Order: sequence, then C-alpha cells, then structure tokens
Amino acid sequence: MVSVVASGSGRPSAKRPRIDEEEENSIGEIARWDPWYEDGNVILVAYGKVGFRVHRQVLAKHSSVFHDMFLVGQAESSEQQEGCPVVHVSDPASDLKLFLRGLYDPLSLIHFGQRMTFSVIAPLLELAHKYNVESLRRELLGRMRTAFCHKFTDFRSSASFYTTKESHEHIMPSRDAIRAVNLVRLMGEHSMLPMALYLCSLLDATDIVCGTVLDNGRRAKLSKEDQVLCIRAQTTLSLCVSKGLENIHYT
Repeated sequence: MVSVVASGSGRPSAKRPRIDEEEENSIGEIARWDPWYEDGNVILVAYGKVGFRVHRQVLAKHSSVFHDMFLVGQAESSEQQEGCPVVHVSDPASDLKLFLRGLYDPLSLIHFGQRMTFSVIAPLLELAHKYNVESLRRELLGRMRTAFCHKFTDFRSSASFYTTKESHEHIMPSRDAIRAVNLVRLMGEHSMLPMALYLCSLLDATDIVCGTVLDNGRRAKLSKEDQVLCIRAQTTLSLCVSKGLENIHYT
C-alpha cells in the first residue's frame, strides 16, 4: 500500500463521503467515482475508500510529486485492483475529484475573464500545492490575490461575501473564512492575511474556537494564535461601533 499524507488543516469526518448523484460500483471495498477511465493504469483511493482510475502519464506530466513517485516505482504496491496498482491518499474524495478535473479538463473550471468561486479555488489550490502542480497553483493564487487584496476598499469592490448558505457562488464567511486563513498561511501569502482574518472576525466566537465544517465534510480550525487575533479583532470592532453610535447619539 502506498500512502500520500495530506497537508493543510481540517480533521477527517467520521462520516463516509457522500456520493452525489453517482452510481456506486463496488470493486472490493473501493467505490468508483468519476473520473474512472477503463484504460487507466493507476487507481487513486481517497479518504473513505473512494477510487478514481486515471493515467500515470497525466499525473506525472502535471505533478512533480506523482512524477517522482512513479519514477522510483513507489506506486508498484502489492495492492492491486483490476490489474492496476492502488495508491492511497488522505484527501477528501470531493476535493480529489475536483483536482483531477483540473488536470484533465482545466478549461471546464478555469474560465479566463470570469470569477471562480472560493469553494472551487480552495480545494484546487490546496491539492495543487500539495502535489506541486505549479501552473495550476500559479493561476489559482493569482485569482486569490484579486479577492483577498491588502486594501479594504479594493476588497469590497472585487469580492462579494454573504452570511447565509443560499449561495455557493461567493465568499461565505461561515463556510470559507477559516479555510481562507489556513490556505493563505499554507501559501505564505501574508499580504492576503488581513482580509482573510477580517472575514474570520465576522464569525461567532464558537466558530472561531471550534472551527467550521467544510463542504468536503472536514472541519477547518484556526491555530491558537489566529483564534486570539480574531477574538481581539472582534473586541476592537465592537468598541469602534459602540463609539460610533455614541457620537451619532450626541450629535
């Protein structure tokens, strides 16, 4: 068995990943998810025993991590399914599915001149960073910078964000804020950190401390240091609002 350890934050959910509108076909204990190419020569198995049958050549072409793995023969494990070596990774199935789509058909996700949703950018960027897919990482980082810019006025004009779960087409603090902070930290892009932390300061104190559940079922949590920053920011913002209301009342 070959394992690839995931980087980033979030703990695996105790629940098995849900298969949305896809037929589950058993291959031993592995469930098939798209992409599943009949001529594929390696099976990636995500967290929850969800499998994707893909091509080594495609993975190795885009990812130096997979290239090096196949070069030294690490994927030649004793575990095989349908004549293909099985490579276990710790990524959520929904994130890995999106990542593979980004490798095989990037234009279906990245439309030049059009905004991408953060719920798509985040898992793509996390896995592009983990597997060292530099072209995808560079494109997604550029899009992140247009939203999490260091000037608040630019931020408000270039990014829309909502506090309800009605829309998945914009940045939603209750779902995206903590993941954004952790992603910015992971990338070392500190110029984006103030706006990401600002979104976290909009969360309830419970969410800041306990984290929020992502679309992939995992829980995103802030570091202790970032929790302190966000709670302090909430206190400062509350004081500013109170003083502003006092000024309005006495003028």
